[in-house]
Amino acid sequence: MPNSIGLKTMLSNFIKIITLTFILLTLPAMTFADSKGNCSGWDKGSTYNRLYDYENRDMFRGYIKKIIKIKPMNGMSEGIGIIAEDCEDGEQVVVHLGPESFVSPLIKDLVPGTMVKFYGVLVEIGGQYAYMCSKIQKDGDHQYKFRKPENGTPLWAVK
Repeated sequence: MPNSIGLKTMLSNFIKIITLTFILLTLPAMTFADSKGNCSGWDKGSTYNRLYDYENRDMFRGYIKKIIKIKPMNGMSEGIGIIAEDCEDGEQVVVHLGPESFVSPLIKDLVPGTMVKFYGVLVEIGGQYAYMCSKIQKDGDHQYKFRKPENGTPLWAVK
């Protein structure tokens, strides 16, 4: 019969092995869930997305000045935006693209100084104007799509 010190050591080692096994088995699932990203507040029927009125969409040409992180409304997860300079009047426009987890992998090759066409809708959020972007067109036929053109449904919310 093992002594009480040996039994405590065996029990301690057993608990460590079970804990390590649990961590190793759940880590891939947590990593997968994280890779899909947190889109809190960006969902299809959210207050934010209801601002997008696809019947009022338009287009402007501009230069990318800076790619920024945004949080358009309280309770939303981080998103990606662009500060653009309108080619027509030189005005700076804050362009909202979408949640970071969806947008970041799509726009890796967009850099400041690039001239593009922005398609979307101008909205007012908390007294500030922002341009909710559905698509960016670069170099004629290279496109970055964030919303369905026919109805403005966010592509990150499409299953």
